[in-house]
Amino acid sequence: MTLANCISWNSDNTISKIGNRVFVTLGVQITSEQSSGSLIIARIARTYYPKTAYVRANATGGTSGNNHIIYIDKSNGAIMLNLSTERYYSASFSYLAD
Repeated sequence: MTLANCISWNSDNTISKIGNRVFVTLGVQITSEQSSGSLIIARIARTYYPKTAYVRANATGGTSGNNHIIYIDKSNGAIMLNLSTERYYSASFSYLAD
């Protein structure tokens, strides 16, 4: 997993695969000036691409605790985050890969 528009925050950012199940843990601080809409925060290697077109999960905002949508696009391996004015986000989720 390669981070984009963010840096690690208080967490190891990991992706691993056991069989066809993929496990993702993210803790990031947004470094982009963008404060709304979708932002690419990471990219994954093809071996981790999801089985379905998109994988959706919740990412928790650091100080507010609000949930924000995070998703992985199967067509290009981009991990996108629908962010707000928060700068810190964390998520842990799993999904099925091909």
